Amino acid sequence: MVSKSTLYRQPSIVFVSIGSTHFHFSRVYKSLSSCENSEFMIAKQSYKNNLSDEALIYAIKGAQRVIIHAAPSTLYIVSQYAKYMPLIVPRRARLGEAVGDHQLYYAEYVRNKLPKKYQKYVLLDIDIAVQIADYLARKNEANILSRYLFPKEERELFKRSFNDLLINQGLIES
Repeated sequence: MVSKSTLYRQPSIVFVSIGSTHFHFSRVYKSLSSCENSEFMIAKQSYKNNLSDEALIYAIKGAQRVIIHAAPSTLYIVSQYAKYMPLIVPRRARLGEAVGDHQLYYAEYVRNKLPKKYQKYVLLDIDIAVQIADYLARKNEANILSRYLFPKEERELFKRSFNDLLINQGLIES
């Protein structure tokens, strides 16, 4: 079956979340610069910027593709609202993208929780250009992150813990 964007020659919308840190993520930008027939919406999330939670969720829901850094909170939001499997790219300390390799460790954990067929959506390599191009070219698959990372019985615990963290940091009111 041919996608509507192919039939009407409309570019697909790719939502790219790079997080809220001041560190660069040029690996992703360089990889995207060579991709054709896609429009990219790149979001730097922060509770201090103009992208509201509602706008973030709206963008994720409307995107045909989602590329994200490997932050647990971003993965949780994408697991709940993205229609299709996102591509997960952890920031790497040795490339100056983060202070430590916490995103790499979390991405490895996520990859190991997913069925083998879906492990290709978690990029652990440094060179990601080919993998991003492949992701943008292949057929979409349903988003299964919620089922494997946040089972129903664990979702409420995660939500409470995440909300408590935001309240303790003064980012939201109780």
